[in-house]
Amino acid sequence: MEPVKLNSIKITKFPASYFQFDTSIKNWKELRETIGNSNIVAGLLKGKVLAIGDANEISKTFGDKILSEVTLQDFSYKYLKRINSVELGLLYEQIMKSLEKQGFKCVSYKRRLFYSPDLKPTEMDFKFAKISDNEIRTNTYEAFEFQLEIIGDDLYLILCPTVYIAIANKNKAKTFYNQIVSNRYNKNVDFKLSMWLRKLKSNNSIKFEYAHSTTVLADNFSYADIGDSTVVDYFNKINKMSEPLLRFNGLDTTYSIEHPLKGLSSFGPFSSSLISNPTVEFLKLSLIAPQKEFGKVERFFKSFEESSNCKSEHNYLLNFTSIIDIFKKRMELPKNTEDNLFSDLTVESQISIEQFYEEMKRRIDQLETIRSKFDLLVIYVPDYWDKFKERKDDNVYFDLHDSIKIYCARKNIKVQFLNDKSMTYFDAARVKWWLSLAMFTKAGGTPWVVDESEHSAFIGLSYSTSKSKKNKVTIGMSQVFDSKGRGARFFLNPINKPIFIGKTPYMSKEDSRRLINSLKEIYFKVDINAELKKLIIHKTTPFIEAEIEGILQATKGIDVELLHIQHYPLWRGIKGDRQKKQPASYPVDRGTTIQLDDNLFLLFTHGNIPSTNFLNQKKDYYKGARGIPAPLKITRYAGKSSLDEIANDIMKLTKMNWNAGELYKTLPVTIDFSKVLSRYSKQDELLLNIPYDFRYFI
Repeated sequence: MEPVKLNSIKITKFPASYFQFDTSIKNWKELRETIGNSNIVAGLLKGKVLAIGDANEISKTFGDKILSEVTLQDFSYKYLKRINSVELGLLYEQIMKSLEKQGFKCVSYKRRLFYSPDLKPTEMDFKFAKISDNEIRTNTYEAFEFQLEIIGDDLYLILCPTVYIAIANKNKAKTFYNQIVSNRYNKNVDFKLSMWLRKLKSNNSIKFEYAHSTTVLADNFSYADIGDSTVVDYFNKINKMSEPLLRFNGLDTTYSIEHPLKGLSSFGPFSSSLISNPTVEFLKLSLIAPQKEFGKVERFFKSFEESSNCKSEHNYLLNFTSIIDIFKKRMELPKNTEDNLFSDLTVESQISIEQFYEEMKRRIDQLETIRSKFDLLVIYVPDYWDKFKERKDDNVYFDLHDSIKIYCARKNIKVQFLNDKSMTYFDAARVKWWLSLAMFTKAGGTPWVVDESEHSAFIGLSYSTSKSKKNKVTIGMSQVFDSKGRGARFFLNPINKPIFIGKTPYMSKEDSRRLINSLKEIYFKVDINAELKKLIIHKTTPFIEAEIEGILQATKGIDVELLHIQHYPLWRGIKGDRQKKQPASYPVDRGTTIQLDDNLFLLFTHGNIPSTNFLNQKKDYYKGARGIPAPLKITRYAGKSSLDEIANDIMKLTKMNWNAGELYKTLPVTIDFSKVLSRYSKQDELLLNIPYDFRYFI
């Protein structure tokens, strides 16, 4: 494998201890006012102040707010690893205050985002990003975010280069920020890392001095498997997972390929293989739309029986032949506007969003009376209905799409929304692939599966807090997937006794045990013949002790893997070219794993795919071709599977989102769907304690 340069720098020295004492200070605001401009950093923890600085200055600054003897405490890795660790916060503040002292400007203490007033992007940077706007050019600065991370018995600083655009128009700044960052590729990001290394060095070393203490960094970034004695620090466990195969036949395993669209074109959908001599069937549609738009929608769906050549992503996309040829389906629309499967929704433009929503629900209620006559409800939302799509403020969180999906799920109606963007998109082949796949799946089809992880089930778990004006409820959002990665059920349930650390909710032991028992019951109801030997739980936040205890109590006799999957951490990797001894032209390969310690590793689910026979052209493929990929950071809290086995399962699940025809998603479907559920949980139309087929919500 090629070496990978990481954006991590080992910290070789940091303050060994801090002062601690009881205090009369009640909150962080009072603490900051007490410290003022003194050469001290301090934190507040359970009625105590933790501080770094000179003992005499601390005594003088806090005065009669000190209520006990001032003692000296050693920094402990145990406490540095805690969620929202105050001890780790002291080290953060010591570094940030030092950076400000050196002339760096802090944009956000929360993100630890700094920029240098004398460092601006080069002319080549602006040219490559196609930026000519003078305001942007004048007010854009090189910047970096950083975080501290404990790996094994060492402390690291993770430094991620970025830019800061200092203008008042935040939407404009965001647009151009994305434009710049998305055009910074492997070699350019490596150059920016080296630039910041030089900028931070003073007298050939990187030191942060503040509060009578010093933090010292190594001279260079860490590497993965470089095997070079001149490199100070490297991780020697790096591997690459192969691209998972997708199965399109339940009887013959040779009907397998990595490329989902090629599999559908060559073999047809997986569920068709379970039928002897499958014939073309009708996909019966009902429709809600303004009456004047009926013909437009009708023409659009009839075009799915016609071929379209792809006009983009030529190394991945295929020409679309027809929905009949690929999915063995023919769309059957309402015959005309008099057909009872068509419901006219023509409204006055001045009605309120609440009135519009009620009108929509009335149309759905009418169609419910003839539910047996259609497979799928299509709702066309033209651009001139944009003002009815959402209202989100401090008191209301209303999303038309999500609320309608929930309302229809109660009535056993699966929904496909349609908008003008899809109907006018320049690449009709892409639209037809994506929409026909989604509609086929919602109507009950199974397009493909992955190789079975024997007797295993996967659960995605996350939390959200509803924004109902009446009461705020902490919701546990769960998705159960079978051993082949197929979605089984979505499940929203209230957490009775949430534990909050900061603003983040976690489950109590009792809630954890109750939830897992419910999910096991759901799993066995879906497949009464299932034998469950292993349960893999993916979670979007760390596991706390109470959650671990409750889950393990509910899973006696079952092997359990508890995995925290962090999306978009600050970690980055620069793929090297070993032969040329320089950064490679393409980014880190998809499937690359870098083990940081026994229970922590990085997995690049997004990245370069070298030229292979399952792609259309003999060249590398980097989906989206934007910037460099961020890995998933995966932390194990329980389990005994090999990290390769864990990574392989996650790679499989990145290919199991049937709502789109991409080669893969960055997130495994367990976590990807949790984002969907997070949105739904904020609506007033909640579906608590009832398991639903995932097809209602994709």
